[in-house]
Amino acid sequence: MNSAIWTDKHNEFCLKHKLPASVRALWQWLLEEKQQGSCEIEFDLKDFNKWVTKKRGYPFDPKTLKYARDRLMNSEVVCYCKEFTWSVWRWAIKPINLLVNPVLNRVGRSSQENGETLEKDTSNPQSANDDALTTTTHIDEDLAAKVEACEQAGIRYMGRSRNFLRNFTWEQVTKAIAFFFASGADNRDTVANPEGWLRVCLQDDYVGQHELRQLSDNYYSSHSPIARRQKAFLVAYKSPLFFWVWLDTCNQLLLKLHENYLRQSA
Repeated sequence: MNSAIWTDKHNEFCLKHKLPASVRALWQWLLEEKQQGSCEIEFDLKDFNKWVTKKRGYPFDPKTLKYARDRLMNSEVVCYCKEFTWSVWRWAIKPINLLVNPVLNRVGRSSQENGETLEKDTSNPQSANDDALTTTTHIDEDLAAKVEACEQAGIRYMGRSRNFLRNFTWEQVTKAIAFFFASGADNRDTVANPEGWLRVCLQDDYVGQHELRQLSDNYYSSHSPIARRQKAFLVAYKSPLFFWVWLDTCNQLLLKLHENYLRQSA
């Protein structure tokens, strides 16, 4: 395992979320297989199983493969995905810094504190003032968490320029950052102003548009005339009648070839 790709942070995340060996192995393999500098990868679980066989001498069974796939998606490691078959997928994998970001715990604590203050007696003026102060503190901590997540991705907002982040949820901001890496926008040769790119990404909902295109691609790939003909052929191919029709066609072709041979010989 390349230590530059798999770090102690990955191990800590696996321990925290109790990810078993099969899930950990899939994550490690994906990090090795994806192109450097990109978060997006298209892969086949069957290729992963070949890698597993080389490593431990025998493959995972299909049930374990599906479990590892689903568990990794449910652990927030994957930002968005596109399914081609049960084993072929395209994923965008979040950077480890986003997964182990300590500001997540701060946001969770501030949200809980804010929820507790709502249960206080607002008929008391002092309690109402405390609620307003706590709400303001929560908003400030929430904004600080988003700004810190952006800074860890190399996107730095200074002064009032960061205030636009208040208009978006934590999930929207982290998804936009993951999309920032997946689209290659983190390359300064491609995007000279990542701060402006992320702002437009959030305001124009790049992530939502991307997910909509994925749904559209999945629909048309499964409902196009070519796809329907392919499905019909596969159904017919699996039918016993298909074999006998094919065998009869071959016999007729051989008879014609034999007749042509006899005519030429005469």
